[in-house]
Amino acid sequence: MFRQLLLAEGRLVWKGRWVLILAFVLLAVAVWGGPVRTYQYAVSRVQYVEELRSIYQSAFTEFVLDDAAAADLGEAVALLRPELGVNYLLAILAVLGPMVLPVWGAQLVGSEFKNRTAKVRAAHSGWMAVVAAKVLWLLLLSAGLALLFALAGAVSGPLTWRAAQEAIWLAGEVTPLPLKAPPALQLLVTVLGLLFYGLVGLLAALLTRSALAGALAGLALPYLEWMALGTPGWGWLLPRIAYGNLLADHFVYLSGGFVAEPLALVEPPSPLASWAVFGAWVALAVGLALAVSRRQQILS
Repeated sequence: MFRQLLLAEGRLVWKGRWVLILAFVLLAVAVWGGPVRTYQYAVSRVQYVEELRSIYQSAFTEFVLDDAAAADLGEAVALLRPELGVNYLLAILAVLGPMVLPVWGAQLVGSEFKNRTAKVRAAHSGWMAVVAAKVLWLLLLSAGLALLFALAGAVSGPLTWRAAQEAIWLAGEVTPLPLKAPPALQLLVTVLGLLFYGLVGLLAALLTRSALAGALAGLALPYLEWMALGTPGWGWLLPRIAYGNLLADHFVYLSGGFVAEPLALVEPPSPLASWAVFGAWVALAVGLALAVSRRQQILS
């Protein structure tokens, strides 16, 4: 029975094509703003350095590249190395995804109220079962999006590095940075983050019976958390900071990148604490969504 419900929910998810549109728009923004713009920036800095070099040489003066400029250029070039291809794209998704997944989560539930199909589906399958299927599909969408970005990173890394080797004389001198975590763990962190913020949108839409209200609530949560609580000493227990700690621990961030390392973090007692805390928040969001759907009066 639940398998049939899950398949029916999948058909509804893909019927509107909004998932594919949002996914590829997000991917296009990430690839353009990430590897492509980083490559363009590195090439423009090399051209600027060459212009300075020619000016100094024409004046019979030795040209010495400033340490800060060399470090800035080196960090930009490092992000183009194949080793950081998957890291770079997943790091971008892990930061930008929480701005999109609340819309997905809210749309999954809000569309039922908007199209007035909630009563029919609740009478046929039970509202809690319907919401459970939506939660599972939200997990599948989060995992699929993360895998899509990882694949794009695996492809873009070698391409941008080949282009960088041809256009940037510094490319051969840049030492590759070691990854902070294996790609599998980076994928897991990203999927958990996407799922949690998608669940926030889904839960808010469930409570308000509005996709728009759910999406706005999901987008506003990190900012409301920061404005209301700031960064207390126990902040590692908060979802925004726990997720930020996971990002900082598992992804390489450089100043020349499209996204920056999360700020205003609170160091947890141990690296495993961030996993436990954020995992607990994800479990709580799932539990609340199912509890609300079980008690919600849909048929009355």
